[in-house]
Amino acid sequence: MIPITSKEPRLVIEPKNVIDELIYRELSKLYEILQVLEDLKIVVPHKGCTLSESDGYSWMEDDPSIEEKKRVLTALGYDVSML
Repeated sequence: MIPITSKEPRLVIEPKNVIDELIYRELSKLYEILQVLEDLKIVVPHKGCTLSESDGYSWMEDDPSIEEKKRVLTALGYDVSML
């Protein structure tokens, strides 16, 4: 066993935003969140097209409001009342 010295770098864990983490988790699964984004008319596909993974990530990169994110999570079945 190798002793740990105080000069070794410590693991730094950044604070996480619970709402954003849930949205990104749902984006990794894709189908449901894309359907919700379309149903809530948050992201509207071009005529004759369907939403894609990049549409979902673009929505998050546009920094939607906390209220809009909560609407999406609620539509996905999450209880966000305590957030």
